Amino acid sequence: MLLLLTAIDFFLFPACIGAATGAANRNSNGCADQCDHYGDTSAYENCMKKCSSEGFTTNTFSARRYPSPPFNISIDTIAIIGNVKFLESTVSWDFEPDAGRVGFYLRVTAVEEWCERDFSGYYTYDIGPMERSHIIPAATSDNEPLEIQHDCTYLVHMHSMPYPYGDPNFATGTEYTVPTCIEGYCSCANQNAVPVAENVSVRPFQKGGRIRAAVSWMYPAISGHTHQFRFDLSERFYHNHLSFANPNAFKYRIAEMPSHVVYADENVTSLSTVLPIDLAPNEEYRLTIFAMNDQLCHSDDVTVPFFTGLLLTEDDTNTKPVDDDNQTDDSYQKELYNDTDAEGIDKKPPLIHEIPEKSLYSSIIILATTFALVTAISMACCIAYCLVRKFYKNGKSQIEKSSVIPWAMAHSR
Repeated sequence: MLLLLTAIDFFLFPACIGAATGAANRNSNGCADQCDHYGDTSAYENCMKKCSSEGFTTNTFSARRYPSPPFNISIDTIAIIGNVKFLESTVSWDFEPDAGRVGFYLRVTAVEEWCERDFSGYYTYDIGPMERSHIIPAATSDNEPLEIQHDCTYLVHMHSMPYPYGDPNFATGTEYTVPTCIEGYCSCANQNAVPVAENVSVRPFQKGGRIRAAVSWMYPAISGHTHQFRFDLSERFYHNHLSFANPNAFKYRIAEMPSHVVYADENVTSLSTVLPIDLAPNEEYRLTIFAMNDQLCHSDDVTVPFFTGLLLTEDDTNTKPVDDDNQTDDSYQKELYNDTDAEGIDKKPPLIHEIPEKSLYSSIIILATTFALVTAISMACCIAYCLVRKFYKNGKSQIEKSSVIPWAMAHSR
């Protein structure tokens, strides 16, 4: 009998070891699957420790009870209007109370590729067990933008925590398409393109020892829409003799100009303003202007370089300078001029921006090059004159010698 029991133990012991090892491997793989969605290393390690401890303290062969997933998931999107327009989506849900629930997991991804370029994907496990809604932020924790776009489709996935990874019975999801129009604001892709500003002219002028820049431009008449125009000013960037493969790289940097907006009513075609910044003399600048309609759809940028070397007087400009006390972000000077008479157009000073980028250093280089060229030509002429004169003297000396020698031989004894 003892021999029989020994034989049974001999055959059953490896089987029990294999079963326990297999259960441990299954438990380890389950923890890896359950914690694989964590992007942060420390969060992943904490999840693995928690899952492993639960695996050892609970009965591996008995089914564990998990909280039910949320239901009635809905998404609502609103338009946030400020200096620009952006869409904000809120995910809402219902749930059955469960003492074992520690929170919710939410993941939102874009379906279309062009939508994914602006929305790389968002997930969070930091939602409390009693919360019923969550706002999708405008950026990730890594400051990557999360832009919700009109007509884009997004997949919303949710489950309660803890959660048996991969079990569809404990997870839920829905698909959501953003409407084309929200609160009167529609997709810019479904509208006509916003025209760019035309005939942009920048005219520097001087008043009271301060150099300012008057800007004027034309715009097509568009019925049914009002427009606003925004500006960015770049100044010449002088770096410490750094060389780049592209010589124009880092040639300009953004100037610290207060935010400036010009509003235009419907069908206004001729506009002008004065930039709210003092400029430096004999300096290069670059102005960028773009239009934005009442749907907050904007045009392409128009960039105009100009130089503050040729200055006009205040009387030569047909625009009124912006008040010094009116240069803040909260208050903008509204300057609209509808110059339809030919006389007013003829009085405009020359367009400074049509002159190519003209720098003081370029003029100095041209003068130095011209002086060097004239000097080189003069030296060449002097050298040629000296050589010709030398050859002439040598030839004359040889002729005199040839005439003297025969005469001396004839009179010699």
